[in-house]
Amino acid sequence: MIQLRNYQQSLINSIREDMRKGHNRIVLQSPTGSGKTVIFSFMVKQASTRNLRCLILTNRIELLEQTGGTFDKLSIPWENITADTRSIPRSDVLVAMVETIKRRCAARLDFQVLLKSIDLLIVDEVHIAAFDPVFAYLKPECYVIGVTATPIRQNAKKPLSDNFTSLVPGPSISLLIAEKFLSSPKYFGVSVDVSKIKMKAGEFDERSQEQFFSDAKLFSGLKENLEKHAKGLKTMIFCPSVASSQQVAHDLKCLHVDGGMAPAERDRILTTFETTPGAIITNCAITTTGYDCPNIECIVLYRATTSLPLFLQIIGRGSRVTQTKRTFIILDFGMNIQRFGYWHIDRAWSLDPLKKKSKKKDVFPVKFCPQCGAVVSVNVKTCEYCGYIWPVTEKERVFAELQELRYEDVQRRMNEATSVEEMEALRIAKGYKIGYLLHKFKNEEQFKEYAKLKGYHPNWVPRQIEKYLQNNP
Repeated sequence: MIQLRNYQQSLINSIREDMRKGHNRIVLQSPTGSGKTVIFSFMVKQASTRNLRCLILTNRIELLEQTGGTFDKLSIPWENITADTRSIPRSDVLVAMVETIKRRCAARLDFQVLLKSIDLLIVDEVHIAAFDPVFAYLKPECYVIGVTATPIRQNAKKPLSDNFTSLVPGPSISLLIAEKFLSSPKYFGVSVDVSKIKMKAGEFDERSQEQFFSDAKLFSGLKENLEKHAKGLKTMIFCPSVASSQQVAHDLKCLHVDGGMAPAERDRILTTFETTPGAIITNCAITTTGYDCPNIECIVLYRATTSLPLFLQIIGRGSRVTQTKRTFIILDFGMNIQRFGYWHIDRAWSLDPLKKKSKKKDVFPVKFCPQCGAVVSVNVKTCEYCGYIWPVTEKERVFAELQELRYEDVQRRMNEATSVEEMEALRIAKGYKIGYLLHKFKNEEQFKEYAKLKGYHPNWVPRQIEKYLQNNP
């Protein structure tokens, strides 16, 4: 018998509270592996007992099967609308692929009437814009719950805020790890120059990635790191294209799966992967969502992406826990961690479109351990995985020395400084506010030099001169 975890019940309560406040278009955000299907299944069960008609829409057959399996465990009678469905189903709980519903509604009036009868619509993976056309067929009072781990749409012209008025955020990944509901990650990677990969429509171009990741030296690094960090571990490798996945599988002599395979063949390969200890499988996006194999022990990003949802979904495939698995390995060959930060960091979610990114790229403060390849914070002095100790740089030595200076020594060093940069180093080391330094400037050139050092707008200079220099002769 499935029982709700405390945070799952809390999320249901929050959704009900938003409904009482007048919201009937609500997005539920909760991380991969947190049991989103279980959450909305309990809501459907409660709604169906009140004779409310429910429809669950998915965009992948795997998600549809996952939903149906959960309904069966909860003893919820349901009916599947497929491409072969001819008559209007009579069940109170319906499950369907979104493309099937869109085609039927566009061609048949009786299916439009069916949509008008829905009291509760659940949209799984609502961050995918393919669901939006369905909303036009719903009655105004229909409750719509969009479910996703990542309420972000890459297309800023179609934000979730166009169709939803409330966002209910779930627990953070870090909290679920702390409470033993998700596995703890270990990060490893290699430094590569992804600027060589061409861009297309805001994403790394597929063909260009194929060529980039077919490089013999990079592939040699993949084999070396698999041997070093994931030997004997059940491993899933995500590649930039089907052709790339096939090539990697051929060279590693491992399994490969793709969407072009017949369903029976795909299921056979995935079953082999799931039941074979230490198996390795390559794919391109086919297992990104809706695939549930808790005993995956290593995730390999043998690709680059600009999509945060894709990054989180890929790594989420390895995050589930089992009785014998509490950690998993992440191998990043596309500088994705530098682009997005660690998978497990806390993030603030919104229905609004993402703000335009800064032109500065790969700014997340991490570095690679030269001994084991771990991806760690730039501030780390000792690698937690292999014990490597980073040598103290001259800059760090000077910084530590400045921190030890007494106040009178700081004043003397400030007066003796030959450059604004030297004065700024003193200020930062002692933790003084910028105003302290500006009070020390004696001429216009120092303000200009400081503005250039910090990258300030030219208009900053005259304002500060008037405030600090002219008023303090």
